[in-house]
Amino acid sequence: MLKLDGSSHFRQRLVLSTLARVGPAPPPLPPPRGPARHPARPPIARVPQYAARPPARGALPPPSAGAPPGRNSRRGGAEGRGSPRGDPPLLQRPIRIDRIRAKDQDPGLREFEANFLRLLDKMTNGSLVEINETGTALRYRPGYLTGGSVEHDCSGERGIGYYLEALVLLGLMGKRPLTVTLRGVTNHPRDPSVDTFRTVTLPLMKSLGLAEDFELRIVKRGAAPLGGGEVVLTVPCVKELRAVDLTDEGMVKRVRGIAYSMRTTPQNSNRMVDGARGVFNDFLADVYVFTDHMSGEKAGRSPGYGVVLVAETTTGCFVSAECCVDPDGDDPAERVPEDVGRKAANMLLEEVRRGGVVDSSHQAIVLTLCALGPPELSRVRLGPLAPYAVKQLRHLREFLGVKFTIKPENESKTVFLSCVGAGVKNTARRIQ
Repeated sequence: MLKLDGSSHFRQRLVLSTLARVGPAPPPLPPPRGPARHPARPPIARVPQYAARPPARGALPPPSAGAPPGRNSRRGGAEGRGSPRGDPPLLQRPIRIDRIRAKDQDPGLREFEANFLRLLDKMTNGSLVEINETGTALRYRPGYLTGGSVEHDCSGERGIGYYLEALVLLGLMGKRPLTVTLRGVTNHPRDPSVDTFRTVTLPLMKSLGLAEDFELRIVKRGAAPLGGGEVVLTVPCVKELRAVDLTDEGMVKRVRGIAYSMRTTPQNSNRMVDGARGVFNDFLADVYVFTDHMSGEKAGRSPGYGVVLVAETTTGCFVSAECCVDPDGDDPAERVPEDVGRKAANMLLEEVRRGGVVDSSHQAIVLTLCALGPPELSRVRLGPLAPYAVKQLRHLREFLGVKFTIKPENESKTVFLSCVGAGVKNTARRIQ
């Protein structure tokens, strides 16, 4: 069991632990040729089970008390670095996260993190989650991804995009294709919106040759804080991933976008389009932003509006940026529709200036696909690495034993990353 500290990247650790669980079991060691030099070791005694946390804070109910906690593996130890055979560090092993916000005034897991654990429990079979009484320590043993149809009510503290980023990766390794219905906040200031996933993330997955059955359907929209939105995500299951080779970013040839509004006047969408076009008219002529206004039951329970902009290059790459009204924001200028459109346009220009085949919000997904791929060379060209991507590189080394070679290019200010994938295969996929 790998021990980790803090709650940083809580979701990424759980996702990588589950993905490492679906990998093939390591081959058995060959029998020794000569007589044993050392006597056989006595069996390791089982330690008492970790105390389960009561379900008052919204956590999953603990399993039966007879489950063994497994062997311990500390970061930096022999098992934490992987065995001499080169097995991934967390292949079929649980993880334990300690000191989760231990120094905060409100220590322990947040409600949206416990909500994500409940979603993992619905998607897997045989998973085990144990939380201590204060909520500052968590033990998670991943189960097998079953796929199928899942319905889940997301937490209002985070957007649906917080869950979609994990579901896109987990659904690929399921036993059956995944069809999940999520209800909650579709457009949240802290997380990528559902429009970004539909226009950028899913086309990126298709361009890597995974499958053509990806689909994200927006049934209802819901803004923060009350939400009320609903989306249906369909993810196919694959046997194994392909090697990634994305090194040519190309030149921007057109810009498309979606200006959405709900429970407000439809003029807000048109005003955001005017603000964005006022910035792009000096650089590019092929700019078109669609408007999507929802009212009634499809508009959720809170008013809101925002815009998502996507730049398509000559090599088929997509770079996105988005901006929406923050209900908790203190600056009244950020609530003006024209300013929202101009801010999103400037953010997209900044992403294009940074370079790379994807924007900064998709760097971690591309790096994860490279690490999960076959034991072949995968290459990708990115802009300056965001802190989120740097953390993901460390998690990929801890959980999968994959190390990236980083070569910066001074002329274009981009970074070339290459690695040899861990060769994770979907052993639970049903044979048709």
